[in-house]
Amino acid sequence: VGLGVGGSALIHGFVQSTHDRLLAGSTLAIAERLAVDDDNGEVTVDLPAVAFGMLESQARDSIYYNVAHKGEVITGYLDLPLPDISKMPTNVTVFRDATYRGHAVRVAAQIRRLYGVPQPALVQVAETTSGRRAVEVDLLLWLTLLEVALVGGSGLLVWGAVGRGLAPLGRLRRVIDSRSARGITGGGMALVPLPLAVVPVEVLPLVIAINGLLARLDQSIGTMRRFTADASHQLRTPLAVLRTHLALLRRFGTDSAEGRAALDDVEGA
Repeated sequence: VGLGVGGSALIHGFVQSTHDRLLAGSTLAIAERLAVDDDNGEVTVDLPAVAFGMLESQARDSIYYNVAHKGEVITGYLDLPLPDISKMPTNVTVFRDATYRGHAVRVAAQIRRLYGVPQPALVQVAETTSGRRAVEVDLLLWLTLLEVALVGGSGLLVWGAVGRGLAPLGRLRRVIDSRSARGITGGGMALVPLPLAVVPVEVLPLVIAINGLLARLDQSIGTMRRFTADASHQLRTPLAVLRTHLALLRRFGTDSAEGRAALDDVEGA
């Protein structure tokens, strides 16, 4: 979005600046041909063909002009509005946007002071803006296509980069899954440390921590197995004694001296 907005503003500024330079050149070409008639002191102008030839474009924009002196139009379009020359600098081209004959136009105007007359002369050249808009639309279309291609290419590159970056994690997941499968079929899960060779650098501390957890878990399970083995060993002797006394009870009965002695030994044990 930012690229589109910035590109649109840049295109508009570029097209406006380029066409304004041509419009200023046409205005300057006419202003350079202003002269004062020695006989009557009137301002005259010899319009050069190049002044309007430089404004020709494929859009066929309409071009309007006039030259005015003392508030009256000397030549050109009489109904082209005249600006307030009191607020305009001399020998400097000033641009403005206006509407003329129902069309949006861009107007370039310049004030020229001529030797022999006290009042300055005004030169105006106006051009419709359809050509500018057409150029802007074409450039915006190409910019849009470029953005689509850029976004699509970036997406493919990101997708490939992410896939390659996550590939080691996929291998690590398969290693863990294979251990889980062996643990289900083999009666327990292997608690040996995970191989660090297939681990990306970014997740290496996490895998090291997991390996430490596996080591502590393996140690705890080993301790529990040793405790179970010791407990079962310790229970064997009392159980053997109990079985011996039960056998005596079955043989002599509880009313005999041997039977009563066996019961006393069981209770004492």
